Amino acid sequence: MVRFTPPVTLRLSQGEVLAWNQAAALVRVVSGQVWITRRNDLIDHFLHHGQCFELRRSHGTLIQAEQDVWLRFERDGSLLGGWLSSRWRRLTGRATQAATVAG
Repeated sequence: MVRFTPPVTLRLSQGEVLAWNQAAALVRVVSGQVWITRRNDLIDHFLHHGQCFELRRSHGTLIQAEQDVWLRFERDGSLLGGWLSSRWRRLTGRATQAATVAG
């Protein structure tokens, strides 16, 4: 079993299966298509380019590449937080600046 710490991008070949038994994370399909199934979940999930899925710890999650695929794994919440932050900067028209406290 290979263990890694997100963020990381992995390539799976068609038919290859990845068993997820690590900390919670978000997976984004960079290219290709995957099938995701979780223990005790009645719904199977098929993700295509650009779609994301929340991976939970110890849910017996399997990810299978339906075709050659690139997957991006992010720490749980960092993907959404980064997206919200970039949207906020676009809406306000400026970069977020750090606050300074007079001492």
